[in-house]
Amino acid sequence: GDDLQQLCDAGEEEFLEIMALVGMASKPLHVRRLQKALQEWTMNP
Repeated sequence: GDDLQQLCDAGEEEFLEIMALVGMASKPLHVRRLQKALQEWTMNP
């Protein structure tokens, strides 16, 4: 659970760094979709 919360709390640069680490930087659409999903999840846990 901590990792998800950390992703949610991450700033834009940090978030993109994490995405690069997990190999998702080359898939901007996936990154945006995940970011949106995380934002919804934080509002509706």
